[in-house]
Parts: sequence; C-alpha cells; structure tokens
Amino acid sequence: MFPIAIIDLGSNTIVLEVYNQKKETIYHESVPAHLIQYVDSNRLMSQKGLSVAHDTIAYFKKYLHNHQIQHVHIVITEPARIQNQSALLSELMSFGYPIYPLKGEEEAYYDSLAIEANHPDLKEWFAFDIGGGSTELIHQTGQKKELYSIPLGCVRLANEPYSLEQLASILRKTTNLNPNLLFHKATVLGIGGTIRAIGQVLQPHIISPLLKATDIQSFYQHLLTNHFETRRLIQQYVPESRQLLILPGLKMILSLIHHFQISEIQVSQEGIRQGFLHGLLKQ
Repeated sequence: MFPIAIIDLGSNTIVLEVYNQKKETIYHESVPAHLIQYVDSNRLMSQKGLSVAHDTIAYFKKYLHNHQIQHVHIVITEPARIQNQSALLSELMSFGYPIYPLKGEEEAYYDSLAIEANHPDLKEWFAFDIGGGSTELIHQTGQKKELYSIPLGCVRLANEPYSLEQLASILRKTTNLNPNLLFHKATVLGIGGTIRAIGQVLQPHIISPLLKATDIQSFYQHLLTNHFETRRLIQQYVPESRQLLILPGLKMILSLIHHFQISEIQVSQEGIRQGFLHGLLKQ
C-alpha cells in the first residue's frame, strides 16, 4: 500500500505529499496555483482555472510515474464547493486517481483526525484551519466533535476586505447556530499556512511554537504601520506567494481570538493531508 501520495487541491495552493509506512513525509511539493482567483461571484470556475488544476496534477504525475508511486489520492477542499464542480471533476478524472471532493464539515473532520493522532492525550481542544477560501472550526470533547466551516479564508479576505467588526458578526452568528463550538480553557490549535507563517516570524527556530494572543495583536499592529523589522522578518521567513496573505489571515485569527477569548495558540504542523491519511488507514 505504501508509499501513499496525497494531492491536496486547495484554493491557494496545490500540494503533493508522499508518505512512507511510518506515516512520515518523504516528499513535499507545493504549487501556488491560486485557483480561487478563477472563481467568479456566481461561484463558477473559469476554463483557465480548470486548466491550471489539470496542468498542476499533470506536473505532479511525472514525479509519481518516475518514482513508481501507485497509490495516489486527490483531495479537493474549498475548490470542490464551486457551482461547476462537475467540470472540475471531469478535468481530473482522466488521471485515473480516486478523487474526494470535501464539504467544509468533512474538511474539518479530517483536520480533527490529524489532531487526534498527534495529540492523543488532549481531552478537550479547539482548532481552527484558515485556508485560502474557507475557515474550519473544530471543538472536540472526548469523542464528541463539533464541526463548522465558514466560506471565508485568507485569499477571499484579501480580495473582499472585511473589517474586524464584520468578521466578529459572522462568528457570532456561527456560534449562535452552534453553541457547542464555545469552550472554556481548552487547548487551542492553529492549522494552516497562515498561522504557521506567523509562527515562523514570531518564533523562527521553533517547529510548533506556542503563540501568545498579545504577540499576535502586536504583530498585526506592526503590519498596519509597515514596521520595517516586521516586514524584513516576513520577507526572510515567509514564502513570497504567501506574504500578501498574512494580513487578511491575521484579521481572521484576531477575530477568533477576540470572539473565543483565546490567550494562546499552539501552532500545528498537521492538517487535512495527515488527517486524510489517518482516515484512509482506518478503512
């Protein structure tokens, strides 16, 4: 069965990861495809976007073929929620790989499997996963999971600026509908490229840093004032394709901090791909 390859087709990046029998990543490559820019206000992806998705998978297939990797799975997150999903699936079916178009709550579920596997001692926890086009929220107590997806991520927030007040209103509506998302004194984990990038800037030599909410707030203020040292650190530690997404992603993180009264965030290196792998191995 191993090695297993997972292609994670997201709204900002398309990522290939290959795992060995120990569930270790033996190959990782990320392409900043920015598929969300090809989705219009009617949630339709243009032919150009469909072609970018197809061509990126074709590029990955060369590596997979050359290394004789046969067990390949395509996971589609936010781009699967377009109106012309069938057109996207049609573009990708020619490769012959199984395809898994995920709803927002399904994406949150696989995030939860990754957290469970890597933090088995946690009895209660809350996690958020800020992607390019959506944000997933998970609250778990024991085996009980509360899963929710908000159709706003760092790329969409960059193109459709929301104020902190507007984001706070969205979160209030979310928790009014799902009161069990609210929690008290649970460990908080941050998933996704935005929170990892912030961790790299604030604590560059720690793999999974524990970030204080006050430090994140200060970082946001420094960005707003174009603080020279902050900009220099971003250029040093954050890939160029992600640098412009830091500020909109920070807005969502600060909204979560204020709404849920979060004091600390543990940066997680795991996410949808690792969770999907654990889900596959359970079958």
